[in-house]
Amino acid sequence: MSEEPHRKSFAFSDHARHIACLRLTRSGWGVESWFGGAADRTPRMLTTGGQSLATQLVPLDDGRVVLTRPSGGRHEIVLLGPGEGDHEAQERTLARSDAPSLRLVAGQGPSWSAVAVTTEEGGSSLWTVAEDSTKLRLVVPQNRLQGMLRNGTRLDRHGLRMGFDLLQEGRSRPVGIDLITGRVEPLTNPPAPGGAQGAPEADGTGRLLLAAPDAETALLVSTSASGTRLVLVTDGVERPLPAAALVDPAGGPTPLPIALSPDARHLLLLVTEGARTRLLRGSLDSRALPVKVAGDAEALFLPSARWTDRLQVIGSTPDEPSRPWVIAPRRTPPARTRRVPRRRAVAHTEVLPGADDDMEVVVYGGRDWCVSRHLVIALHGGPEASWKLDHSPFFRRLAKAGIAVVAPNQRGSTGYGAAHRLAVRGAWGGPDLDDVLRMSEALARRRRGMPPMTLYGESYGAHLALLAAAHRPHLWSRCAVSAPFLSPESLHGMANTSVRAFLARHGAWPHQPSGSAHEPRTAEACLDRITAQLLVVHGTGDEVVPVGQSLELRRRLAAHGRREGEDFVVREASGGHNVLSGPQGSRLQEEVTAFLLSGCGALIPSGGGDL
Repeated sequence: MSEEPHRKSFAFSDHARHIACLRLTRSGWGVESWFGGAADRTPRMLTTGGQSLATQLVPLDDGRVVLTRPSGGRHEIVLLGPGEGDHEAQERTLARSDAPSLRLVAGQGPSWSAVAVTTEEGGSSLWTVAEDSTKLRLVVPQNRLQGMLRNGTRLDRHGLRMGFDLLQEGRSRPVGIDLITGRVEPLTNPPAPGGAQGAPEADGTGRLLLAAPDAETALLVSTSASGTRLVLVTDGVERPLPAAALVDPAGGPTPLPIALSPDARHLLLLVTEGARTRLLRGSLDSRALPVKVAGDAEALFLPSARWTDRLQVIGSTPDEPSRPWVIAPRRTPPARTRRVPRRRAVAHTEVLPGADDDMEVVVYGGRDWCVSRHLVIALHGGPEASWKLDHSPFFRRLAKAGIAVVAPNQRGSTGYGAAHRLAVRGAWGGPDLDDVLRMSEALARRRRGMPPMTLYGESYGAHLALLAAAHRPHLWSRCAVSAPFLSPESLHGMANTSVRAFLARHGAWPHQPSGSAHEPRTAEACLDRITAQLLVVHGTGDEVVPVGQSLELRRRLAAHGRREGEDFVVREASGGHNVLSGPQGSRLQEEVTAFLLSGCGALIPSGGGDL
C-alpha cells in the first residue's frame, strides 16, 4: 500500500472539537480521528480496518465516534471509544435496523448521541440514537413523514431541534423537527394555532443549506414563481441576504456558501475556478463585498467546514493529503497560519489547445514535462467531474517513476462554466474527444522524435481513452483503463436502475451522440482500430460499471485477433468502482505504472489475470 494517506468521508462533531474520516490502510478502510485541537494535532487511527465507503461517521465532541455499517441488508450502529495507549478503539453496538435505507446525522442532544433517518416505501422515520438503550427511539413515525428527509443539521445550541429538507412529489421544503415532541413544522412559516403536527403544505420549494445553532438561524435557498433567493431564517422570520454577500470581487463564478459564523453575521464562501479554489468571507449585515481568507495556489478546499470559535476546513495540496486545517477568517489580507502549509512544486497547471478553445490541464512531472521520455494523458470520469490541484497519490507515483502526467479538463468538465460543462450532454465522445485529440496532436508535434505517448482513463474517462486510442492510433504505444464501458447502450443493458437514470439525465441513452458515420464515437464501434497495448483493470464488485463490461471487452478484443498477455491484459480485482483507490489499489497502481513504462511484458504475474 502507498504510504501516503488516502482519506474520504470527513465529518465534524457538533461543536467541531472532533473530526473523523475514513482512511485506507493495508487492512482496508479504517477510522481516523483528530480530537482536541483537531488541525493542530497528529491524527489517531481508531480502527485500521473493518469499514467500507458505505460506513457513515458521526464524531462526538468527547472524542468518540458513532458509525453505521450496512451488512447483509441490515444496519448496525456502533459506538467507538478511544482505546488506551496504542490499542484500537473500544467498540459497542448501540442498535440495529432492518430498514432498507438508514442515514446517520450529527445531532447530539441531552440523552442521545446522533439522529438516524430510515426510509422505506416512500416514507421516512426519524429516530434518536441513545447510549443507554439497544434500540433506536422513534421521534416521528413514517405515517407522519410521507416523503424523503434529506440533509440534516442541528438548529439550536442544545440539540433539541433539527432541520431537514422534506422531499414530497418532487418538491423540497425545509422543515424543523422537535426531537422531544416530534413536531414537524416549516422553517419559514410559524405554525398556525392548533395545527397538525405533521408537515404542512407550503408554496414554492426550498432547501436548507446551513445553520448557526447558537444564533438559531438557518440559511435557506427558496424558489417560487418570483425566482430563487437566499434567505436567513430566525424564529420563522425571513431576512434576505445582502446582494453583495455572494459577489466574487475577483469576478469569478457565484460563490458557494459552506459555513455560517456562530453569530450568523458572516458567511464562508467557496469559489471554484477550474483546478483551484478560494475561500471568501462575506458580511451579512453590510453591503461590503466578500474578502479572501485563503486560496489560489495554496490549497484545494472541500465544500465542508465548521465555524465555531475558530474556522476549520478540509483542504489538500498536491504534496499533502486532505486533512483539517484552521484558518483565521477575520484577517485581511489573506490569512496564512502555521496550520496551512505552503505548497511545493509537485504539480502545476498549464493551458493547452482544445478543438475550439484553450483548456486547462493539471501537470505532474516538473517544468520539463513535455520532453519526458514517458508521458501519459490521463482522462477523468464523470463526465461532469474535473482534475484538481489536490493530492493524487497515483499521479505522484507516476511522476516519481519518471512518467509525466498531463490531466486535461476538456469540455464536459466542471469548474469552467455551464457551457463547458454541458457541451457533452447528449454527445458523449463528441466535443470532449475532439478536445483530447486536438491537444494530443499538438503535444505530439512538440515531442517530435520522442517515444509515443500513453493513455490512462477511469470510468467515463476509460471509455474516452479507448476512443482516443482508436481515433489516433499512431499517437499511442499503450493505454491503461480502469472500469471501462463499451458504449452507453451496452452499459445500459448491464447497469442497475440508478446508473440507467444517470444515462438518461445526461442524454447518453437512449439518445445517441452525434457524429459522422466514418467517425464512430463508442468504443465498441472502433475497437478494431486500436493498435496500442491495453491494460484493463476492473473491480469485481463494481456497482457503477459492472465488471461484465470488461469481460465483454476481453471477448471482443480476442475476436479482433488481439492476443491476451501480449496485446492486452485484463485484471479483475476485488473492490468497487474506484478500485485503484481501494484495498487492492497499491498493487494495481504498481501494475499500471509498470505497464505504462514497459508494456504488457512488465506486468506482475497474477494467476491468469486476476487479483
